[in-house]
Amino acid sequence: MKKIVLLSSAVVLLLASCKETDLPLIGGSKTLNDTTYVASVETPQAHNVLLEEFTGCSCSNCPAAHDVINSLLTSYGSQLIPIGIHPKSFPQGDPYPGSVYDFRTDKGTAIGTQIYGGIAGMPEGGIDRVVYGTSLQLTKDKWPSAIAARTSVASGINLYVSSHYNAAAATDTIAVTIAYTQANSSNQNINVAIVEDSLYDLQEDQNLVVDSNYLYTGVFRDLVTSVPSGNVISPAIKEAGRVVKLYYLYNVSTKVLFNPLHCRVVAFVTDASTGAIDVLQTTQAPFAGN
Repeated sequence: MKKIVLLSSAVVLLLASCKETDLPLIGGSKTLNDTTYVASVETPQAHNVLLEEFTGCSCSNCPAAHDVINSLLTSYGSQLIPIGIHPKSFPQGDPYPGSVYDFRTDKGTAIGTQIYGGIAGMPEGGIDRVVYGTSLQLTKDKWPSAIAARTSVASGINLYVSSHYNAAAATDTIAVTIAYTQANSSNQNINVAIVEDSLYDLQEDQNLVVDSNYLYTGVFRDLVTSVPSGNVISPAIKEAGRVVKLYYLYNVSTKVLFNPLHCRVVAFVTDASTGAIDVLQTTQAPFAGN
């Protein structure tokens, strides 16, 4: 199976030895070959949980939510994958006056408006895009119980991602492998995002004091796949043992500055059945490779 990958961005990097630099990326295009085949059925993975947090530099209550996330990461480790989305559609998502960065993105905003139906408040977050009670968006006090419930989910999917960054060629090849551990005939989509850690900038806290050197982690920077729901996974009917391998050549918009050494690739599979958007499995890998 062959597909044309439309590049949403490419890293233009000139790294001098180990010097770390924020760099703009350029566009491009390339034909890559996807593959699918049937192999021995793998042992099912544990379910990793995706937390999409809507946050902002001008949100005085958001640092307390970040503390909750850090505590949850201590408990769940790599089984929890948080992404911090700074939307344009909510005032508290705006950069604080004097900020170095503007973390807001059109794609992150589209996730908030089209997947979550608009940002109801901040800080709030979605857990695996599953409705709890009547809402996709949960306040931070509800995150622990929602995450605990999702860790025992058996999705029938093993998911792997790798990222191979080539500084000389200014390209990054992302490889996603989906291995089905049980038969599945529902429509599904693959989503691939880029997040960045180790960013320092201004942040307002609950006392309305501005921290001039606040550490940001897991900041949503770009979506490689289609906005906002990802790309369709083929074939539609997957028997146990079906393996699907997908490849993306990644470019970043010239409007985005990031440090590849501090970035991660986050891949997740969502249910694309009518009325369902549950995240079935999530995984991540360093953008610059191991």
